[in-house]
Amino acid sequence: TVLPQVETETTVHAHATAELLLDRYGVVTRGSVGSEGTPGGFGLQYKVLARLEEMGRCRRGYFIEHLGAAQFAVPATVDRLRSFGADAQQERRPGEDPTVVRSSIALAATDPANPYGAALAWP
Repeated sequence: TVLPQVETETTVHAHATAELLLDRYGVVTRGSVGSEGTPGGFGLQYKVLARLEEMGRCRRGYFIEHLGAAQFAVPATVDRLRSFGADAQQERRPGEDPTVVRSSIALAATDPANPYGAALAWP
């Protein structure tokens, strides 16, 4: 089989890279872009992601604590993260501190969605 030609147009390439990062990581941060070693680094990707936000393709916010203020995610990822918060509120025991959120999600160390080592320091 023949592979497609490498995209030489930098704008198209940067846009495709931003879409790929959103698909791969769910929540894109400075750390996740840095771990990929993308051309132009986070500065270029920030501009592209901000443009995608203006187009309604992704959202900018503070979705995950300790990952920095510049976080981007597609709306489906944001909704999914919010559902975990709603589930935790429903599972709260009487008298339990409402700021404590219990989580039972585990990711393999080799899973690309695992932020440890890329966006977060190892525990």
